Amino acid sequence: MDYLLTGIRRELEARWAAAEVARGGRQGNDQGGAQRRVLLLDRNGSDFCLGDGLEVRRVCALDAAAAAQAPLAAAAGGFDGVVICLQAAWLEWPAWPAEVLGVLRPGGRLLFCTFGPDTLQQLRQAWRQADDAPHVHPFLDMHLIGDQLLRCGFTDPIVDADWVTVQYPQEAALYADLRAEGFTNILAARRKTLTGKARFRRYQEALNELRGPGRPLAVTFELIYGVAGAPPSRAGRIQVAPPRIPA
Repeated sequence: MDYLLTGIRRELEARWAAAEVARGGRQGNDQGGAQRRVLLLDRNGSDFCLGDGLEVRRVCALDAAAAAQAPLAAAAGGFDGVVICLQAAWLEWPAWPAEVLGVLRPGGRLLFCTFGPDTLQQLRQAWRQADDAPHVHPFLDMHLIGDQLLRCGFTDPIVDADWVTVQYPQEAALYADLRAEGFTNILAARRKTLTGKARFRRYQEALNELRGPGRPLAVTFELIYGVAGAPPSRAGRIQVAPPRIPA
């Protein structure tokens, strides 16, 4: 997972730098040359490098003592940028895009990476052979995220996806990685009782069939990247209501 996270962080850094070049490479805030502020949501963002002239506030949604959206609700606002690295899964959907917009200054920018619906598809397929309970979260489709950004009032959202395959010699290493990053099954419809040896054996047998004898476990991660801007003035923020479907 460290390999995957390092790649995601470097990609976010590159996209931030490209956006800075596009905006003219200006240093400091446009209003009086004050230092620009960035809110970074990342489990361990100590190695994040977004360039000079920035005050970066690092928070983690998993460390919030209150509700999942606490990192955004507690932010005082006035940020020139918000960067979210795989933390959107712990923010309230579909509320978090509007909350991000609320802490951004006019003309600020949102940049994020989150998992898409193809993530852990091998585990999802294997669990279907074991029982009918959900074991892998149904991550959001990129089009839903893009539509919600527009609906909340963001300007010029750009959302794209990339697929990465990570090979694990044993599935135990994958489970350790997921637990280390805080990814556990919190679905309301999950099984509340113990999985049981027979059910887990059926799952393992299905997983072994997918990877083949003597081969490492190849796990897919769909990475959704997005960037969007806050309107240049608060008066220009327009929220678009979703269409109503007649009954």
